[in-house]
Amino acid sequence: MKKIILFCLGLAITACDDDLSTELTDDNQVTEIPPFEGMKIKLIESENLRGKSSIEFFYNTNGFVDSIHTIKSYILAEKFIYNSLNQITEVRYNFKNPNDNDYSVKNITYYEYNKINQIISLKKYNKNNILFDIQNYIYNPDGTLYNPVKIVKNENLINNNSSGAYYTYTFDSYINPYYNIYPKAYKILNYINKNNVKSKELKTPYQTLLWSYELSYNDDKYITNEIIRDYENGYDYNKFYYYP
Repeated sequence: MKKIILFCLGLAITACDDDLSTELTDDNQVTEIPPFEGMKIKLIESENLRGKSSIEFFYNTNGFVDSIHTIKSYILAEKFIYNSLNQITEVRYNFKNPNDNDYSVKNITYYEYNKINQIISLKKYNKNNILFDIQNYIYNPDGTLYNPVKIVKNENLINNNSSGAYYTYTFDSYINPYYNIYPKAYKILNYINKNNVKSKELKTPYQTLLWSYELSYNDDKYITNEIIRDYENGYDYNKFYYYP
């Protein structure tokens, strides 16, 4: 764990230089700032029938997430690069197997924005710096991402319908711990919900499957414990920790 933390700190130290290298000069755009109120998630410890895992979060001086470290049967370090408007312009994915001595770059994603702070395209490069994926995006008049099979209401993904499978979600009224740590455009692109999922239902022409979410909260109404039970009586147990 100490090596993981040191690696993450090394990423954080380089954040300022990376930010300076990607500045924009459009005077019509406004620098985004994170909400002053709210807790910042620090660590999630998880357990299910497949074993244990953890996710640790570190923050940039701009208040948004700087890097995320996931420890499962492998180790994944995600590094977020910002410009002067606090837009995420680049995400670097570094991968490490338990027997490896060093991290290796798995891939890098670059994001392009329009003048109203919407992500309009991304490009992904592999570890050999070869472009392997390009995505372009358009938006609905209300600012949500245009995607006929995904329906967003009140900043929550309530329906996800594709290939004969129909997912429906319900939510509580409290802030999702992931919601305040990313800039707006990135949240919209990645369907990061404002509130916490309470139930998930999958309907197909052949069956209906249900997931239930048992949530416990602290005094600030942030999740401290989450138990997700699926239709086969399997479970995922997640414990949340926050920075003071």
